Amino acid sequence: MNGPDTRSDGELLTAFAGAGDQSAFAALVKRHGPMVHGVCSRVLGDHHEAQDVAQAVFLTLARKAASLRMDASVGGCEMEPGRPRPGSRPEVGPAPKLVKDS
Repeated sequence: MNGPDTRSDGELLTAFAGAGDQSAFAALVKRHGPMVHGVCSRVLGDHHEAQDVAQAVFLTLARKAASLRMDASVGGCEMEPGRPRPGSRPEVGPAPKLVKDS
């Protein structure tokens, strides 16, 4: 696909969760990554920490994609993560593969 993916966020997440469509997940990251990173940067005030947190957001999305109830937008999905204990780090699984190996 040459241009931007025109599918809704819900369609992209369904394609990723149901069929393992890596390009669908990459489209979600491309579409929402700058906003997520921007919010993290403003809240945390540290560029590197914001990158780590933004990456954790998308890793969580990838891991929980099949269990999310989606409307048309990822911004509208209802995720209710448990609150981590102070000083604890969430378990992070392997990142989804975003590009094909040559």
